[in-house]
Amino acid sequence: MTKEIIAYTAGLFDGEGCVDIFKASVSKASKNPSFLLRVVITQKQGLIMNWLKDNFGGNVQMSKRKDNYIYRWDIRSQQAKHFLILIQPYVIIKKEQVDLAIEYEDRKGKYLETLKGFRGFRQLTKEEVDWRNSMQKKLSDLKKTYILYTKNVSANND
Repeated sequence: MTKEIIAYTAGLFDGEGCVDIFKASVSKASKNPSFLLRVVITQKQGLIMNWLKDNFGGNVQMSKRKDNYIYRWDIRSQQAKHFLILIQPYVIIKKEQVDLAIEYEDRKGKYLETLKGFRGFRQLTKEEVDWRNSMQKKLSDLKKTYILYTKNVSANND
């Protein structure tokens, strides 16, 4: 895949995408909530969604809204991390979000490798659950940060 294609994809993500840490319901078996990294791009153009799926994996869903369709591509966990690493050098608007998401998935993966599963389920410590909640909040807060664009105005306005 060329740098131009990756940069184009980063621009598509910057404009139409989002990254979040999704908190699923608490599992009866593990007694912990599940947290997963998720990247989503939504658009009216279905062809680009299929292209994303073909090139990066994930899933495409279609929903009808009024007189047209909305297409949603999403990718999760390690697959999402690899996608974000690929586009990271070219992302501008959502760079901090991408960096935080990669940091989250890196630590999550390393942490899970250290746990022994009971019947296939891994029990997270309270500290790990608290950290995951804090990362989810940080990412959510980053999305609420808005920096007003202002033109470069000379101090010597005549």
